[in-house]
Amino acid sequence: MLAAVAADIYTGYALFGERRRWCPNLGGPRELERQHRRGAARVLSSAVSLGGTLIKAGQFASVRPDLVPATYAQALAGLQDRVPPQPWSTIQTVIRRELRRSIQEVFAAIEPEPVAAASLAQVHRARLVDGREVAVKVQYPDLAGAITADLATLESIAYALQKLEPSVRLWPILEHLRANELNGVDCTDDLVAARTP
Repeated sequence: MLAAVAADIYTGYALFGERRRWCPNLGGPRELERQHRRGAARVLSSAVSLGGTLIKAGQFASVRPDLVPATYAQALAGLQDRVPPQPWSTIQTVIRRELRRSIQEVFAAIEPEPVAAASLAQVHRARLVDGREVAVKVQYPDLAGAITADLATLESIAYALQKLEPSVRLWPILEHLRANELNGVDCTDDLVAARTP
């Protein structure tokens, strides 16, 4: 899906460039802004539906208008605090797999609705069978593979866009993701913590 979105955005900028080259009056600032809005909406929609690395990339881009046009930064700002959670059925499966036993053996109660959701994990309130209140942080499944695939795809997109639309600078975003955001992710365990709040 990401490749299709990238191709669509790339095609939009390519067509804009051709229009500007052949009919300068059709390739002005208003038309470029329209293309930025269209591209930003597609990126936002993809980040929300695909999650993970794309949300991290969008969050970083939203605070770096020196790397992307302001239209992209504004559209992606919603990713700072409005990340949709994974469905409870997915989270239940991760918890059961990581605990290697039923949820009822460990928790007297666990809230299906998360108290917080981020790009790589979400947190649920729970009560252990011994009565202690805990917060359970669950990493999204298959995180390592998803991160690797997303970074490879983003690299291809960055390479293609750098020639076509220089105002969209994805390389620093990729470098940031590789160096800071994703290096500390422990992809060996999806159930990260069950701690007393």
